[in-house]
Amino acid sequence: MNQLIKFSAVGLFAGLLTSAALAVGVDVPSTNALGNESGHLRLGLAAMSKNPVYDNYDEEGRAVPLIFYSGERFYWMGPQGGFNFINGSTHQLSAIVEVAPDSWERSELQRPHGSPIAGRDDSDRSFNAGVQYLFKSDFGNVKLKAAKDISGAHDGEYYELDYSYPMHLGDKWTVVPGISVTQFDKDYTAYYFADNPSNGSGDEAIRTSFKLGVTYELNDNWQILAGASLSTLDDIDENAVIIEDDDESTFYIGFTYKVF
Repeated sequence: MNQLIKFSAVGLFAGLLTSAALAVGVDVPSTNALGNESGHLRLGLAAMSKNPVYDNYDEEGRAVPLIFYSGERFYWMGPQGGFNFINGSTHQLSAIVEVAPDSWERSELQRPHGSPIAGRDDSDRSFNAGVQYLFKSDFGNVKLKAAKDISGAHDGEYYELDYSYPMHLGDKWTVVPGISVTQFDKDYTAYYFADNPSNGSGDEAIRTSFKLGVTYELNDNWQILAGASLSTLDDIDENAVIIEDDDESTFYIGFTYKVF
């Protein structure tokens, strides 16, 4: 039975890499989703609303599937999965695969007729691969990540520094505030944030995000979670028609159920 469960977990991990549902993954802090659990699978659903930096863009609320699995070697957290080379109580070093958080589609333009970018090619979500290091302490968690496009969408890459401070309020509540700084290279910036992806501004964009995640444990199996983030995008072409302003926000609320 244990071998069957392990086989199923590996099969699930492999299937996630080609799942279209990940195109709208929710980035939930792992401390919120699983706490200190290991070897468990949680499935759920969330409602997500996003206000992106794009001008004339319709990003309505949508339902998002939630998948969280944490094993000794393999894990999957929302839009990212990984293999742990080191998985200790303080240090974690992983090879990762993920779905990029950004995308732009002509079909989402609210007023496509007459728009100077109505003929712009779509900027699809890319599949990225990279490495991630996580340091956990009583003073918070520090995460370093480097990832590169492996799907051929833009061949860009980015680097991220993230700090979070998990707070356990009694047995039911977990609150995780955090901040992250992400630097995108020229290829990534041009593909997602320029009017013409093949002729970008040459800048390397920087996104600074303030995040808050909250979970409430209803019982051993059911969990309610919610979160929000507010981000600022700097060093982009401010004259680009595709961009409305530098700020974007995301909010989600949902639930998960522990399958095993």
